[in-house]
Amino acid sequence: MTRGPYTYTLSHGPDTVVRLLLNDIPFYRVPHQRDRGITETCPVDHWLVPGLNTFDIELAFAEERYFITFSIEESYDREHPIFRYEWPRVYRTLPIVRQFPFVHGSSFTVPDLTFRSVHLDAPCSAFPLSGNEAQQRAVMRLYDTLLRADADAFMDAMALKTAELNRAYDGHPLVNPDKVRGQFRERFSRGLTVKPVSVDELVFESRADGRVAYVTRKDGGQPIDVETPTGEWMAHDLWLTFHNGDWRVFR
Repeated sequence: MTRGPYTYTLSHGPDTVVRLLLNDIPFYRVPHQRDRGITETCPVDHWLVPGLNTFDIELAFAEERYFITFSIEESYDREHPIFRYEWPRVYRTLPIVRQFPFVHGSSFTVPDLTFRSVHLDAPCSAFPLSGNEAQQRAVMRLYDTLLRADADAFMDAMALKTAELNRAYDGHPLVNPDKVRGQFRERFSRGLTVKPVSVDELVFESRADGRVAYVTRKDGGQPIDVETPTGEWMAHDLWLTFHNGDWRVFR
């Protein structure tokens, strides 16, 4: 019997300032206090590795009356998660003073994961927070496709990411490269409003032993910040890895 995807379910209250990492790679963050909380369930196979996995929480602020819960389930089975983490309940098992920032890690094992992320086979690299030229070029090349609202060039720049998602989720229609290309052609067809970015504004954080460059803005913003005329908003961080002789977006 073919299993469904692994998913994560995350819930936290308003005013929470937090960053979550899987296998030393940030995948969720709230850099500034907001007046609303969140509950979401998302596919997570592409953030996992076969066998032993790690989970880390970097919590700058939260009110203890609002729990932070994070769990990973197989085939949407929330009753039997393979991993669950709760704050502030975790304090019961830790001989520490309750203060911020709170940084804590856990580990868990993922059974039956056949997907292996391309970054695991990348070389370990050393680079500054300003990034190296190849990393900077990869981000600005993607940014240029947005300025031109060129959906095909955008998809070419994101080809490794699209291929990874397609592979992680066994060709699911939502990540099918041809379907995704058509969606972006439609989304870009009436032009885009793009928040300006320059290399000097970017931070390239070394993660996973230098196999991954995690890209954000120095002010805490996201390097990709775009709006369509119909109000669709596309804003996210970037994750680069070295593949086939160059640094490329893979998440």
